[in-house]
Amino acid sequence: MDSSFQTVKAADGYPLQVRVWQAAEPRATLLMLHGVVSHSLWLEPLAVPLAEKGITVICPDRRGAGANRDARGDAPDQQTLLEDVERVRQHFATAQAMHLCGFCWGSNYAINYALKFPGNMRSLALLAPAVFAAENLREAELNISDVAEATEVPIVPLDGFTRGPAYKGFILPDSSRVTHVSPRFNGIMQGFSQMIGIKLLKLPLPLLMVLAEQDRMTDNETTARVFNRFKTEPKHLEYVPGEHGVQFDAPVQTADALLAWLDRFNGETGA
Repeated sequence: MDSSFQTVKAADGYPLQVRVWQAAEPRATLLMLHGVVSHSLWLEPLAVPLAEKGITVICPDRRGAGANRDARGDAPDQQTLLEDVERVRQHFATAQAMHLCGFCWGSNYAINYALKFPGNMRSLALLAPAVFAAENLREAELNISDVAEATEVPIVPLDGFTRGPAYKGFILPDSSRVTHVSPRFNGIMQGFSQMIGIKLLKLPLPLLMVLAEQDRMTDNETTARVFNRFKTEPKHLEYVPGEHGVQFDAPVQTADALLAWLDRFNGETGA
């Protein structure tokens, strides 16, 4: 199944490129947010089987990432990024319920959006979330300032996503991945991650969390402990084999987990 791009104009006029995998007979919509270095095509191994089962998948390339060539690796501020997601949601709003999903740092992005715009999504799914980073990433120092030029190499190690064939076959030669970010964007990342565990526990949304068993970038133990404190029901924690890039190492298991989760809300309309 092929995807297509649609352009959504942001509040400041930035032309956001949004990749869509359209289900023939949609029964739900899943809005997915990618991570720092990645972009919408990284999520295709999950989006295709979901669309084939009736779930329309929408994945905006974050401004400055993927097919968005302007202001590469940068964004003005947190509020602008959150409003970008809201513009996309409004553009694709249908009678079917819309659910939110974040992969890697996209999970932090998703949590902050859900707090800023409560009631717009029916549920939240987090895939290998960067809510609590592994120790080696926690110790990394970010250069943070108001500088908008993308001069900084992201702290996310590319070989941490997978040791499988997708590393050399897709990730390394990917000309659309973000290779540098601005000090200003580093500040946005820090702001989104601030008190992220508390932010997560404040959400009134049903929650699916998928953790990779061999993840070297997420602190699974701490993440699972916070998940167990999450009060909203339903909630479900699933472990899949492989590394942080669950779409590369466990595409079938992760897609099945998402499909089973969305089937819990089958037939619902609206948010």
